[in-house]
Amino acid sequence: MKILVTGAAGMLGYALCPILLEQGHQVLATDIQILTRDIQRLDVRDLKQVVDFCGFNAPDAVMHLAAETNLELCENDVRYAYLTNTIGTRNLAWVCRDLDIPMVYISSIGVFDGTKSDPYDENDVPNPINVYGRTKWAGEIIVESVLKKYFIVRAGWMIGGGEREKKFVALIIQQIRNGSRQIQVVTDKIGTPTYNVDFARGLTWLVSSKHYGTYNLSSGAIVSRYQVAQKILQVLGRSDVVLIGVTSDSQYIRDNFPTLRPLSETMRSIKTATLNLNCMRSWDVALEEYLKENYKEDIVALGFDAKLGSKKV
Repeated sequence: MKILVTGAAGMLGYALCPILLEQGHQVLATDIQILTRDIQRLDVRDLKQVVDFCGFNAPDAVMHLAAETNLELCENDVRYAYLTNTIGTRNLAWVCRDLDIPMVYISSIGVFDGTKSDPYDENDVPNPINVYGRTKWAGEIIVESVLKKYFIVRAGWMIGGGEREKKFVALIIQQIRNGSRQIQVVTDKIGTPTYNVDFARGLTWLVSSKHYGTYNLSSGAIVSRYQVAQKILQVLGRSDVVLIGVTSDSQYIRDNFPTLRPLSETMRSIKTATLNLNCMRSWDVALEEYLKENYKEDIVALGFDAKLGSKKV
């Protein structure tokens, strides 16, 4: 297939495009950031650009990854958030309808309010509590109403992408690189980590299945941010770094992450289990693989003497 991938320069695109190429697909990698030569510029917010690009290149399918995922940025600029996450999705849905091709829309566990005691599944009704969640849910509604051939696939706490990652793992590692020996981590937020490589493979399996619909692609894990941070330090061998548990209402969290976030972002998939399509590994196994492959220079065993706090010579 000739597959248009939007947001190819992001965390998920970094994993997905190589996998598609390995499987023999032709990839039209696009983004508004041109990080590599194989990425073409496409602003999904501009309907004419989308129509012209798809009309010229005639893709067989669209995988729509492009989104603004920074919650604080979305909250502070509502118009920008809706234009990027909702209108951009609408533009691609219209084109997919006109070309009669399937669309994959990457949504988020953030469409739920986080009050459910059990993990969210595909039968739960979204009820977002922040601008980001509302813009992603609006995108879901548009895709469902415009298309028959679609996959809405929700991701949990995304990890992966190496230096392109801007989320939790990268934030922890950056603090360590900056010399922090005490790191504050929230203890009352739970979720389901999602490794971009496993998630990308799951996407390709779903597309090839042609079982259209809405899916949670999930490992089913239930862990806290604090537990994820513990695993990061354990893999890096950083016994010299102390984690300080804080709650969501602490001054540190209010100052640095003021946007309201769901207490629970745990998820499971009923649908992929029945189709035998769930390829998500255990979160800790995936996280360890990711860290060892992408942050080798940060691992103590490769030269950092944690007890001395300096490089071995």
